[in-house]
Amino acid sequence: MNALAQRPLAVVRPGSTAEIVRLVALAQQQRVPLVPYGGGSGLMGGALSVRPGIVVDMKRMDRVLEVDAQALTVRVQSGVRLRPLGEKLAEQDLLLGHDPWSISIATVGGAIGTNGLGYLGGRYGAMSAQVLGLEVVLGTGEVLRTPPLRKRSTGPDLTRLFIGAEGTLGIVTEATLQVFPQPQQRTLIGFTFPDFPSGFQALLEMQRRGVQPTSMDLAADTWPVDLQDRRDLPASQPPLLKLVFDGLTHEVEAQSTEARRIAHASGARDLASAELEEYWTTRHAIADRWAQNPELREGKWLETPYGKSQFDFLHMAIPAARLLDFRPRVFTCLQSHTVSLCEEGVWIWPECYALVLYCRQTRDNDAAQSMRLATDEIYQIVQDIGGSIEYVHGVGVRLGHLMQRELGNSLAVLRSLKTSVDPDGIMNPGKLGLGMKAGD
Repeated sequence: MNALAQRPLAVVRPGSTAEIVRLVALAQQQRVPLVPYGGGSGLMGGALSVRPGIVVDMKRMDRVLEVDAQALTVRVQSGVRLRPLGEKLAEQDLLLGHDPWSISIATVGGAIGTNGLGYLGGRYGAMSAQVLGLEVVLGTGEVLRTPPLRKRSTGPDLTRLFIGAEGTLGIVTEATLQVFPQPQQRTLIGFTFPDFPSGFQALLEMQRRGVQPTSMDLAADTWPVDLQDRRDLPASQPPLLKLVFDGLTHEVEAQSTEARRIAHASGARDLASAELEEYWTTRHAIADRWAQNPELREGKWLETPYGKSQFDFLHMAIPAARLLDFRPRVFTCLQSHTVSLCEEGVWIWPECYALVLYCRQTRDNDAAQSMRLATDEIYQIVQDIGGSIEYVHGVGVRLGHLMQRELGNSLAVLRSLKTSVDPDGIMNPGKLGLGMKAGD
């Protein structure tokens, strides 16, 4: 992905919507791309400059404009970081429903651009469910404001158009978000299952019975020995299911009791409370370390005498009825490309399936090519069974080559929309598989 990067012509840090409007006018005149930049925690190259242009760093637009405790809303500029926002809301006994692993780095605008999903998504939904209204500067220089209402029936909801668009349709400058009361009670429960299928079937049974965890994480580790040695990682362990329930006290008690009943009926054993507390309190630790030491993100620990080994994350939406049949096809694919499975898991909802993969660079193995071939083959299997190749991090440039296969005729509709609101193609070109028009 880094091979696509171009050095920006400039980095601009606007302080207001009016300044962005003037910047868009300049970019139109010069046909120069504008690339919105939030916290820089993205994994797909959504904020990568693929044409020399202007990076629009939103960090100065970080004000909390209004908190309405009665309506349970907050209006913010898009550059506000999620952790400080959550802390400010907590002072008024309110809860920010979006809690991604990168909360210390990520901004509201970035979460909107990728339609992010966080640890509280089971109860409060993905970012799209929490955005009520937006202010957006289009590629024409016009400012679009959508009303911050939970429901209306006067045509399509234009707010949704910009969620997940990664800045390709306009620059989000303000957002009104739904917030929530702090829960009366939060309960963590967890289990060890004999194998992954039994844990997954228990999750499906919980869903059928109306059990709705605030957070759910079913994971099984199989770390390769060389990574265990270099990264002080645990050896393989059986599937662990960790559940978090939030809400009114009686509600939480009823939900957690039913979840325990179903898990025990599936052969599960209880996890110790200390292990659950450690999991929950350290859920942001990796991103926090990256924020303090950016070199960790560069993966220097992957270097070998023969080049750089590859480490990758895949987050795919798989129809729940197809998941257990999908897994053997994945394992066969990995084996054929000499790629190791480090971890598999389901997160927040049963359809959200994730893989952590590793390919060691050796004298005889081009790790980057092996990983690329394996992941593309897996992604195509996902599309063939009616799934989606990404559920949390967006498309960026990394997955752009698969967008036509994923969306089919819908991609032409998306391109038509982009032409309407960004006729000069200056808004974050080269992302979402939409091409690179600016400067052509």
